[in-house]
Amino acid sequence: MLDAETVAGDDLAAAVTVRSARPFRPRTRVVPPPSGTPRQRLMELTGVLVAHEPPTIVGPVDAAGAADALLAFLERNGYLGERLSAGP
Repeated sequence: MLDAETVAGDDLAAAVTVRSARPFRPRTRVVPPPSGTPRQRLMELTGVLVAHEPPTIVGPVDAAGAADALLAFLERNGYLGERLSAGP
């Protein structure tokens, strides 16, 4: 670690600018306005028109049944690799 005496005697100390400690904020820039009506933009953001699978309710089951349902979901959506979905 450098102390104040070492830095003050250095020629490089004059090139260092010390500013207040605060987070970096990039400069603002002009961006184009959003396209479409507010209704269309809201529908796109919320994904109303995208086909998706309905929610699944896993009723009162024991821990093993809940784990099986979770593993089936993960496998169906591609979150499990081949070695995990193949079993022991």
